[in-house]
Amino acid sequence: MIYILVFLCALCVKICFFSVNSRLLLALGAVCPGEIRVCLLSFDTMSLITYHMQMMKVPSLCNESWVALDFETATRERNSACAIGLAFGRRTEIIGKASALIKPPGNKFEEFHTSLHGIDASTVERERTFPEIWPELIPAFSEVIVLAHNASFDIGVLQSCLDAYGIAYPSIQYYCTVDFARKMWPTLRNHKLNTVAEHLGIEFKHHDAEEDASVCARVVIECMKITGLEDIKLLAKVLEVKARYIC
Repeated sequence: MIYILVFLCALCVKICFFSVNSRLLLALGAVCPGEIRVCLLSFDTMSLITYHMQMMKVPSLCNESWVALDFETATRERNSACAIGLAFGRRTEIIGKASALIKPPGNKFEEFHTSLHGIDASTVERERTFPEIWPELIPAFSEVIVLAHNASFDIGVLQSCLDAYGIAYPSIQYYCTVDFARKMWPTLRNHKLNTVAEHLGIEFKHHDAEEDASVCARVVIECMKITGLEDIKLLAKVLEVKARYIC
């Protein structure tokens, strides 16, 4: 009952939570005409993600929940995650976003990677390492479908980071949004995220983890709107896109 009451309030008020200490931003709520934006500072990031995931899972409020994922890395090594972006969704809506910087092993960066995302050793010097931030991220991967554009990279980064620190894998069902894009728009010159975004008229800052995750989400949302299907599993079945798993 508490979750339902909170959700009804969120329909009229867009709530933005900022956690200053970990630089983790979680924006919740539905956009309404004449929306009011309320900013509350210094909330615990773990409780915010937990709250958000609980709201997504209330059966009476959603048909299906999902989270789009994007990692940026410091070097060519897959375990060098330096930023993570998440876009939380329900049916055909993005209902929240989160992002965090991560201090990679040894705080080592390669110039090429910094040229892509603008993050370097000084940027993350005071940030937490992957195992320090992982407890806050676990709820984001619990009992929801995970989406990633070129999923072999992002899921590979997740697995490599978990392996590097001896952390057990969560059980995840995921889809690669490149597969959806190839089925929906087969004549595009390629199906890179920026190419698909350009085709859909989406402007964004490429290699910003949160923005990339949001565009990844919007690719699938556009597929659902075109087909009239609001269930990702059904969409995947119709388009013959295979689910993938880690466990």
